[in-house]
Amino acid sequence: MPDDDRDICVFDYYVDESGEWDPWISRVPEAVYADNQNMLGEVFVDTVDTIRTRILMDFASASGQNVLLVGPPGSGKTTLIDEFMDFQGMHMTLLGFNYC
Repeated sequence: MPDDDRDICVFDYYVDESGEWDPWISRVPEAVYADNQNMLGEVFVDTVDTIRTRILMDFASASGQNVLLVGPPGSGKTTLIDEFMDFQGMHMTLLGFNYC
């Protein structure tokens, strides 16, 4: 891992294709803001967490493992799955569970 004076965590880094440690933040695309207000509800902003989750979903899929995303309403679980399935060209059956 990089030698820094900062408090760092192994979960803040990944190993790139060349074997070097890179921060996850380096994979987050720069945000582009639009003045169009009609896009409300259609915008998905990538974060370190969404990039990391998407890559882990790719690894799980490649190794034949199942994925279960959990989180509060509005955290992007369904959007991540929809995008992943579209990219893979797969059909999806969505099961939603509410519990108290």
